[in-house]
Amino acid sequence: MTQQDAPHGIAPHGDPLAVVRRYLDGWATGDRAIFEEVLAPDFYDVMYGQRRDRATLIAQAQGGDFDERSVSIDEAVVLGDTVVVRTTNRHRHVATGRMVTMTGMVWARVVDGKITTGWGEHDRLGQLQQLGVVPSGSEAQRWIQERLVDSSESNRTT
Repeated sequence: MTQQDAPHGIAPHGDPLAVVRRYLDGWATGDRAIFEEVLAPDFYDVMYGQRRDRATLIAQAQGGDFDERSVSIDEAVVLGDTVVVRTTNRHRHVATGRMVTMTGMVWARVVDGKITTGWGEHDRLGQLQQLGVVPSGSEAQRWIQERLVDSSESNRTT
């Protein structure tokens, strides 16, 4: 099942997965109207351990360092009002022109056709490696070890 297969337009109130698909359309397009349609007024989510309110999420989805975005749903589970999706996000980093693929998980609670709360994690390390910010492969192990040793030594001297 891919995001491209998702119905466009207003998501049916009785189908939590359709609401989440529509939400992911918002991330793919940056379309504020989609977020206004599917997010409850008191919506919040937690991404990478940080709580975001509705306005912050919408601002992040509209701007940013990436364009040519797409989101596909690789797997979905619906249990009552909770939807869990495993996603693959593809986007172009504007500054470098590099295409980046990032997998992730999104959990959302849908009440009366609106997402009230959400939680998510995405492979940011993989994203940073694709952008060349962090090394990958065997180089990554050495790079991380150097920083862990440096960090533990500086903590002992302070």
